[in-house]
Amino acid sequence: MSEDQHSDEFGPYTVLRSAAVIANFIILLPAALSTRSHGTSFLDFVSILIGIWLASRFVRYLGRAHEYPAAWTSPSRVRQIERRGIFSKIRHPTIAAVIYMNLAYLFLFRSMTILLTVCLCIGFWYMIAKYEESVMNERFGDQYREYIMRTGMFLAGDGHQEMY
Repeated sequence: MSEDQHSDEFGPYTVLRSAAVIANFIILLPAALSTRSHGTSFLDFVSILIGIWLASRFVRYLGRAHEYPAAWTSPSRVRQIERRGIFSKIRHPTIAAVIYMNLAYLFLFRSMTILLTVCLCIGFWYMIAKYEESVMNERFGDQYREYIMRTGMFLAGDGHQEMY
């Protein structure tokens, strides 16, 4: 899809979504830092490795999603369903990236006190994704429903195959 098929204006939806990402991490990071675990057991080591892996998925998904204007365009302004690159496997790669980073916080800081905050943040991002899907479904109908059948919401579709 060419760049002229998307509006590059920053409307209220784009600003609010960006503010939500910033708020997500402004709330979570201080809570995680103040309550982190300082263990040195084997499970702590494994937990940190899982956190690093999740954080790397955040970077990869975000980088690959932002190769396409659909990553930052409001669903009400999209003129065509993006089906290239990461969007050929995942419908919401930017939201998936944020969710992976939230989960990474849990594993990196190993604090049960941030569990509720992470769950609330993930629930919020899930609701945003469902809202975006309802807008896209309303705009593109059967074409979008067919796209849903071929892709995953946050994980690669069709058996959750790795996309790299």
